Amino acid sequence: MHLSNPVAVIDIGTNSIKFIIAEKSEIGTMRILHQETIELRIGTGISTQKLSFSNETMTRLITVLSNLKIKAEGFRAHTIRVVATSAVREANNQNELAQKINATLKIPLEILSGNDEAYHIGNAIHLDPKWKAAKTLNFIDLGGGSMECIKIHNHRIDQAISLPLGAVRLTELFFPDSDTVFKTNTISSIFSHVEKLVKESNLNLDPKIPLLGSGGAFFILQQNLKGKTHIQALEVLELAKKTGAESLENRIKKYNIPPKRADVFPIALCTLYAFMHTFNIEAFYHSTFNLKFGILKEMLQL
Repeated sequence: MHLSNPVAVIDIGTNSIKFIIAEKSEIGTMRILHQETIELRIGTGISTQKLSFSNETMTRLITVLSNLKIKAEGFRAHTIRVVATSAVREANNQNELAQKINATLKIPLEILSGNDEAYHIGNAIHLDPKWKAAKTLNFIDLGGGSMECIKIHNHRIDQAISLPLGAVRLTELFFPDSDTVFKTNTISSIFSHVEKLVKESNLNLDPKIPLLGSGGAFFILQQNLKGKTHIQALEVLELAKKTGAESLENRIKKYNIPPKRADVFPIALCTLYAFMHTFNIEAFYHSTFNLKFGILKEMLQL
């Protein structure tokens, strides 16, 4: 039995499109019916000040969205929200994209501000069964264009900010020839950049409070550490150095990194380690509850 019709969320990120269908169960919990990720990387060029989607990129994106809408309707999910994050909110032709999506799918595109994105991610944390009882938590979500940072105090979102520290963005800035190996100063340059932006944000995290992390890089990291859910900062740095010392082909073969993430993976780990080092955080916990779950929570009134 279910108490609601299924609903669907399509999350258009810088690096990938995340799709999920869920319903509310008879006991008031979320039941996931289907979810998948499509690696599309519409945010190529996000490190510049002139990100603009080509007609080809918009056509590819709308084709993917149309197919996902058909799939959602196959699950009887006729209520669909399409949200977009860093790449779309920074693109100078975002309105054109929104108009094309609305004309084709008859669904409005919701372009989330960085703070709104962080807020929805913060709401998703309370759906994680391992952490829903925790009163105080820190949470980061590392995407392609941005990193969202959330502080939870007494079960409420105390701070939610978005920083331009996404893996695609920083790879373009510090590791543009990502088929090669790290240069001597690659890691130190990223550390300095991350520390500077974090300090300018006035974010202040207590290292004694548990840190949760979500995003594609976290999942790949966890798989390389044999499924560990509590991951040490030094383990992050070690794998960053190992994968950064390999060619693109070897990263895929030796570390089982998906081909469309192999270029940004070492930089994602460097960013994560630099963030943790800034606050003297020794370890973090992996969580799979991210933006799309926060949107679902709102849709299903959980």
